[in-house]
Amino acid sequence: ALAFSRAGTLRATSGNWHFGGRISIRDADTGKEIHRFEGWWHQPGGLVSFADDGIAFSPDGKLFAAGSFGRDSGEGPKPGELRVWEAEKGKLLSVWRTKDSVQDGKDNAAIQGIAFSPDSRRIAIACSDGDVWIWDIATKQVSEKLKGHRSQVRRVTFSPDGRHLASAGRDHTVRLWSTESWKQLASLPVDLPEISALRFSPDGNSLVAGGGDFIRSGEVRIWDLVQLIHERMECDVPSDDR
Repeated sequence: ALAFSRAGTLRATSGNWHFGGRISIRDADTGKEIHRFEGWWHQPGGLVSFADDGIAFSPDGKLFAAGSFGRDSGEGPKPGELRVWEAEKGKLLSVWRTKDSVQDGKDNAAIQGIAFSPDSRRIAIACSDGDVWIWDIATKQVSEKLKGHRSQVRRVTFSPDGRHLASAGRDHTVRLWSTESWKQLASLPVDLPEISALRFSPDGNSLVAGGGDFIRSGEVRIWDLVQLIHERMECDVPSDDR
C-alpha cells in the first residue's frame, strides 16, 4: 500500500507478507525515514498485513491510520485491527478491533480498505464481514454500521464535499450512501471479477470503479452522480433494489 499526505510532504508505504506488515513513513523530498511501525509482524502461524487501500493520512495532515488483515497467530496484533497514529510524531493514539477475539479461518474480521472523511472526523472501514463501519475519531467508537453488501466490502471512499460515501464489494456492486442519514441511495451492478479501485472525481460529480483479474483485463466504470441521484429522487424504489 502507498499513501501521500495531503500537503505531499510525507510518503507512507507498507510491506506485505514477506515484510511482516511493516509501515514506513518517509520525507517525500529526501526519502529519509521518519517513522517505522512494525506492530504487525510475522509470527508462527500468523500473517498480518494490509490491503491496497489499507493505509491513509487524514486530510488535515494530523493523523495516519492503517487497517489489518491476515491470519491470527494467537498472540500480538490481530487481523481486523485499526490503528491511528499522530502523523508527525508517530505516537500511537488508538487501537480498535472489529472483534474482541478472532478465530483463524472462522471469522471474517479483515479490514480491506479505509478512508478518512474530508473533515478528518471519521474513518470509513471496508470490512470482510460485508458491512461498512464508520469510526468516530473523537469518541474512538463506531458511530454507524452500514448494511447492504452481500459479501466482503473491498473499497470505501468519501466524496470531496463529504456528503456521500461509496463502497465496493465482492457482491459485484458499488453502493452509494448519504452521510447525513447514512441511508443507501443506490446499488450499482458492476460486471467485473474484482473491484480494486474506487474514487470520486475532484468535483464530486462522477464515481469511478476499476478492476479485473488474472484472466480478464482491467476495466473502468464511470457513473454520472448528478443524473443518478436526480433519477433516484424522482422514483420511489425499494431500498433493496436501488
